This record gives sequence, C-alpha cells and structure tokens, in this order.
Amino acid sequence: MDKKHCRFLFILLPLLAIGFSTPAYSSGGGGGAMPSTPRLTPLEQAISFYNQGLKLRDKAWELEARAAEAKNDKQKAKLEKKVLKQFAKAEKKFARAIRKKPKLYQAHSSLGYAHRKLGNYDKSLAAYDEALRLNEKYSEAIEYRAETYLSLGRYDETKKAYMILFSGDRPRADELMSAMLEWQESQKEKTIDQNTFSAWVSERHQLSLQTAGLSSKHTKSNSWQD
Repeated sequence: MDKKHCRFLFILLPLLAIGFSTPAYSSGGGGGAMPSTPRLTPLEQAISFYNQGLKLRDKAWELEARAAEAKNDKQKAKLEKKVLKQFAKAEKKFARAIRKKPKLYQAHSSLGYAHRKLGNYDKSLAAYDEALRLNEKYSEAIEYRAETYLSLGRYDETKKAYMILFSGDRPRADELMSAMLEWQESQKEKTIDQNTFSAWVSERHQLSLQTAGLSSKHTKSNSWQD
C-alpha cells in the first residue's frame, strides 16, 4: 500500500545533466593550485535532504511493524510515539529539500505522506497537489493523495484516482485497492455513502482479480523533470 516503489534519488545523480558544479581550485603557493572542497549545488543538497527523509520514513515503517506486534498496550504506545517522532523528522527533511529545489516533486509527495501520517490532512493534500502540479503523471502522489481522500470520506475523488491508476499504473492501483479493502474491513456501521462506496470497492476488486495477469503501463516513481 504505502511502502512500495519509493527509491532513493541518489541513483539519479549520474543521470542529471543540468550543470553540476565542478571542483574549485585555490590559487597561490609555490606548490601550484590545490583543489578545494567542491560545493554541492542546490539540487544535490535537495536530493541529500530528500534521501535523509526517506531513511527516517523507512525507520518509521520499521517501528510501525514492531508496534503492530507489540505484546501489550504500553509497549505499543511507546513505539507509536517513536513512529510519530520519525515522521516529524522526515517532514523537516522533505521541507528542506523543497526549499533547496522547489521543483523536486518527489519531495512534495513525500512531504504530503509525512503530513498525513502526522494527521495534518489539509497540508497533506496541498503537498500532493503541488507534486502533481509539477508532474501530473506522478502516480505515487496520485495514490497517496487518494488514501488521504479515503481517510476524509471523499469517496468520489478516491474512485477517480483509482481509475486513473488502474489504466496507467496497475501496481499503484493495487496498492490503493489494498487500502480501500482495509478501510472496508474497518467500517462497523456504514452510512449510505459508505455502503455505496463499499459496494463499488467490492466490484472493482473482483474485476482487478480477473485482470491481474494483464500487462499495464508503469510510470517510474522517481524520474526527475526540471
């Protein structure tokens, strides 16, 4: 659901051809020019902060898994508190990445995810919207935003996102379906709107099982566009 297709951006560094700085040299001295420490470009700094944020997010996921298996409520509460701390740290790293490179849409999407895990849904949606403004086909942000819509009971928007993913990025559509099925199981007493949405989820789930073997176009989640 949340934990697939998110890779570090350091793998992009050799591929970026947008003018990284070259090492600077100091003058003077009988021994000739000596190399000085090269400065990182804003993009390199942004990617560094982004990768740091992903590591903190991954740590939060590890703690979430441990909390789910906690032996008692006290231990679970302690671990859940640590989870929130990791997401809060990740949130700051993603925000720093954006300050260095506002067009880094991956960072906007990950910031939206951190906001959502911290319960800041309005900020979460705003971050996803910005990621998709920069790259309207970024399927990670489409899927994550849909999970936020689901949490807020915005079912029509959740459906629309699923259909976009189903035709454009099947693995992401399957992640969203998993989230919708979890939602379905968690609902004890449903309103009319919730019953209608639940019936739609069941229908789409059956269809997805029937078409699971079909190939689908997959959009890479961490490609850079300047």
